[in-house]
Amino acid sequence: MEKLNNILLEITAKISGFVSVYVVSGEGLTLARYTREKFNEEYLDAQMTMVMKLIEKSLKLLGQTSFKFHLITTRKYFLSFSYVKDSSTWVGIVTRRDTGLIGNLQQIMEQYHIRIWNAINPRNA
Repeated sequence: MEKLNNILLEITAKISGFVSVYVVSGEGLTLARYTREKFNEEYLDAQMTMVMKLIEKSLKLLGQTSFKFHLITTRKYFLSFSYVKDSSTWVGIVTRRDTGLIGNLQQIMEQYHIRIWNAINPRNA
């Protein structure tokens, strides 16, 4: 079975402007993280979990069932995130805005979801 940390390390090599990648449970607990720049990761994980829950609630009110990819931008960063398969676990990637590519983030998310799912659910692999 593939280790989650190894998958995250592999992701870092494929993203220009990489800052951080993390996998977080629906309860806001960080399952794995790899970071190159220092910032308050625990705060970000907890806040993004709340954002994910708000998005989920909004989608239900709109009659939608899910989304594939979400992006938040700040002056310095792109924050992208999406659920892993059909679970409450989600993956987030942070890149520098001046060098990160949004299309690349979406492609990486789609490419690695199954491997991440299998790493956190070895019985389902």
